[in-house]
Amino acid sequence: MTSRLSALPLVIVALFVVVLPVRAEEAAKPKTEPAASIKAQLDAKGLKYEVDKDGDFKMIYEMADSKRTQTVFVRSPTFSFGGLEAREIWSPAYRSEDGKLPVDVANSLLEQNAELKLGAWENQGGIAVMVMKIPADASADQLIAAIEGAAAIADGTEKAFSGDKDAF
Repeated sequence: MTSRLSALPLVIVALFVVVLPVRAEEAAKPKTEPAASIKAQLDAKGLKYEVDKDGDFKMIYEMADSKRTQTVFVRSPTFSFGGLEAREIWSPAYRSEDGKLPVDVANSLLEQNAELKLGAWENQGGIAVMVMKIPADASADQLIAAIEGAAAIADGTEKAFSGDKDAF
């Protein structure tokens, strides 16, 4: 009985040595595999990106008419609606202090939604995010147009709310 109990700490240590590196390796893998079609399109256009922990493509887009930058995500997962397979492009513009959008900010974003031809503002946990939804099989030129559109709209809104602050 004593020999079994004295071996227990060694078994526990062995489990940590084997299981913890496997868990860390799993945590480092993206939750969703990056979309090969998006990778090919971004690579063909020479755009720089990184793949985040969710398997999405994250870009820091340099705004052409200023020294500002804007973060844009091209989501790898797609969704279906009425036979259309679609993909989202996100670009954040505003973060609230308490996780809720102030009424004046929310109303401003709703008013902007009425004017937008493609895309809409969403509240994602107190972050105002410009979301463009495009066909999953959009051409590289259509993808780039949506990326540029999301970045321009989000950056303009960020600037309107925060002045010269360039948080995104």
